[in-house]
Amino acid sequence: MRANARLLAFALAAVFLLVGREARSQSFAVGGGVAVVNDVGAPSITSGFQTWGGSLFAEMTLDKRVIFQIRGSRFTVRGSGTGAPNIRTTAATATVTYLFSEEWFHAGLSGGIGGYFLRPVTPGPGEEVIDTNEEAFGFTGGLVTIFDLGPRWDLRLEGRGHLIRTNASRKPIELGIAVGYHF
Repeated sequence: MRANARLLAFALAAVFLLVGREARSQSFAVGGGVAVVNDVGAPSITSGFQTWGGSLFAEMTLDKRVIFQIRGSRFTVRGSGTGAPNIRTTAATATVTYLFSEEWFHAGLSGGIGGYFLRPVTPGPGEEVIDTNEEAFGFTGGLVTIFDLGPRWDLRLEGRGHLIRTNASRKPIELGIAVGYHF
């Protein structure tokens, strides 16, 4: 009897999830983008933008102007010393963004937390491994401008900084462009 009740409860939950519609105020989006990365800790030093990165994200609108986003990023920062190989960084972040909206674009501030996984790339000729593999906690924050391209597509210009709590001081800054699809 209990097995039938569990099966019936599971079937009803599956039907509600598959047939149910999203709330009018709630929308979901997925997307991805590319960014140039400055890892010298100061945006005014433009020569620091020498490495690249990419990201994928999923987000949910919590309120008309509040977005919760989960993002997976991969970017490269410089090694700690002269002659050290670059460090490949994989980040998983969760942020909340508050938007100021106009008719065809939105601009806002975001902040959140993340987990960072730093791995030195294989050293090339004349390079010496100084950095070790690290897993670290960190904070992220930034600015975003979202341009509506249609009812389901948008284009995003993003500036984001990371404060990664590692042995070496890591404060990479990303300037990027991304595309989002809403469903």
